[in-house]
Amino acid sequence: MIDTSQFAFAKPGHRSGRVVLTGKKYSDNKRRQWEHQARCCARCPRVIVDPREAHFHHTHGRGMGGGKRDDRKGEVVCVECHDKAKTERSYDNERATVGSPETAVAR
Repeated sequence: MIDTSQFAFAKPGHRSGRVVLTGKKYSDNKRRQWEHQARCCARCPRVIVDPREAHFHHTHGRGMGGGKRDDRKGEVVCVECHDKAKTERSYDNERATVGSPETAVAR
């Protein structure tokens, strides 16, 4: 069996051409994004001293099991902002599943 963990390539059979990185390639991608952002959180003015202490936030979500994950679409954020973003996404997903007052139909 060939170890493909160090390769960056689209997930086999996926037509969208998304890229899923692992291992060192994932870490290198996160470091490049961190440097591109002037070593600051993408969502607040906090300086991130070490990219290993930050998160790579997938701006378009990852989907269940990583089905929508594309490591080209993301930003480096501090732990606090990542926790807030995850909470907001969970809330948005819950509203979409349950329905919101704006979309509820009177019975």
